[in-house]
Amino acid sequence: MLNGTWSFASGIDFADWENLQVSIRKEQGPPDHRFVLVPKTDFTIEDDWFVTGLSGTASKSVVLENVFVPEHRVLDTQLIMGGPSPGSTVNPSPLYRGGAAQGL
Repeated sequence: MLNGTWSFASGIDFADWENLQVSIRKEQGPPDHRFVLVPKTDFTIEDDWFVTGLSGTASKSVVLENVFVPEHRVLDTQLIMGGPSPGSTVNPSPLYRGGAAQGL
């Protein structure tokens, strides 16, 4: 379940989905980092960024209130730090390989 506000989501007016970064607290040690995909139907947009020179970026905040994100839309970023990653079996192209492991 996600609750909170994510600031400066560029292009959000035109997006059907948003890729959010989430920190998951643990009892000890640093938080775990995840990417989560959330459909536009599950969040609201807060028009709170008024920068004249960047108004074309459509950057605004994204607000989630009690949004359930199923496991298949969550990516543990530790799994994409190099080497095989989720999806690398069906996406073998170098485009989908982590730069750290490939020396890119």
